[in-house]
Amino acid sequence: MSVRKCISLLIFSYIMTGCLISCSNSPVDEGISKADSISKKTYTPISGKGQEPVTLVFSYGGTTLGKGVKEIISQFMNRYPYIDIEIQVLPQSSDDRHNAYVTAMSSENDNIDVIAGDIIWTPEFATAGWITDLDGRISGDHRGEFLESTIESCSLSDKLYAVPWFTDTGVLFYRTDIERRPPETWEELIKAAGMKRHKVKYGYVFQADQYEGLVCNALEYIWNSGGEVLKGDNAVIDSPETIGGLNTFIEIVKSGIAPPGVVTWREEDSQSAFREGNALFMRNWASAYILCNSEGSKVKGKFDIAPLPVSANSRAGRSKGGTLGGVNLMLSADSRYPDEAWKLIEYMTGYEMQVQNSIMTGYLPTRRDVYHDRTLREQNPWLPEMLEMIETSRFRPMFPFYPSMSDSMQRNFHKALTGNISSVDAVKCIDKDFKDTLARFWIYDLTHFCRINK
Repeated sequence: MSVRKCISLLIFSYIMTGCLISCSNSPVDEGISKADSISKKTYTPISGKGQEPVTLVFSYGGTTLGKGVKEIISQFMNRYPYIDIEIQVLPQSSDDRHNAYVTAMSSENDNIDVIAGDIIWTPEFATAGWITDLDGRISGDHRGEFLESTIESCSLSDKLYAVPWFTDTGVLFYRTDIERRPPETWEELIKAAGMKRHKVKYGYVFQADQYEGLVCNALEYIWNSGGEVLKGDNAVIDSPETIGGLNTFIEIVKSGIAPPGVVTWREEDSQSAFREGNALFMRNWASAYILCNSEGSKVKGKFDIAPLPVSANSRAGRSKGGTLGGVNLMLSADSRYPDEAWKLIEYMTGYEMQVQNSIMTGYLPTRRDVYHDRTLREQNPWLPEMLEMIETSRFRPMFPFYPSMSDSMQRNFHKALTGNISSVDAVKCIDKDFKDTLARFWIYDLTHFCRINK
């Protein structure tokens, strides 16, 4: 058995054991689906300048990127006619996509060349040897063209394992036709939402189902109350600030300003309610701006965005940042055509394609200079404001075994929101699970030992 496969199986076993509950709730039956080829009749691969025809598989998740991805891939194949691209579409859910990739790559599946992965997957996939070290393909100067936070999400132990494709962050949407200015504290939001309930169906909508989106929401309450999750390799989540932030989240769920079934809501539910004019405030990803302001939206031209509120007793000196989201492009370690796959990554993360992708999908660029593009700013005048919010965003734990940490947070945060356990017990359970996970950090040493002695 190869060293990489040995390490992959160890990590795979650990992840599947640690995430048993979440995996049982998120089956991988929808896993890696049959590749959806772009019309090969139009883009028939041919030899170019001595190049043999090559077929790559580009794998991504969800439906929101569909049109933009196919347009960019079509342009790439026009530029490189000897490279044919098949698009592989996975489920929308980040949790389901993650499980599908883990299952495929732990068996050294060579049917994927380029992976569009959640930013939190980079440390895990790199440690397992599933993605390629890109240090030799992108210089330090070129790294500097990207936003610092996005490059950091692509790195592990000072090595680069991905290239940032697009980024995102949690923000507050508010109705400017009802509320003149955004609330700066959660207390102000609760008060305003309660007073204006006669004008809208819901005061505040957000994501509180048991999935990764709940973690992103809950961490924003914690951070903006002065709490933290990790410091170095130490779990510090069990603190009065964390419990205070979680209590605020619980209060909002139970206060009557949120939908009765909000503990089952995800991004699409919140976005639909806001677009229909049924909500005063919404927490969602910044990229939702385009859809909420599109034709057919009942709030078109009637809303704005702002940083998320903080707790009143921690306003001074506290972060107002949202959770950093986004997608990185990774080169599979099992790709049979790594050079051609790298061409695709370079093309999709280049300046022109980032402008085009942002215009078509609303997702935020990862290249700093794209935020100053005249065409893009004419279409999206709020872009400079978005840049400020991206730069104050916070990372979820960038840790190889983050899936286990996320599983614990999903379960315990949701139990607290539904009244099954107290906020204190939820935080203590998470803290214990974190410490158990960190205690198994020895696998890093095993990985290093195996690589040196292979």
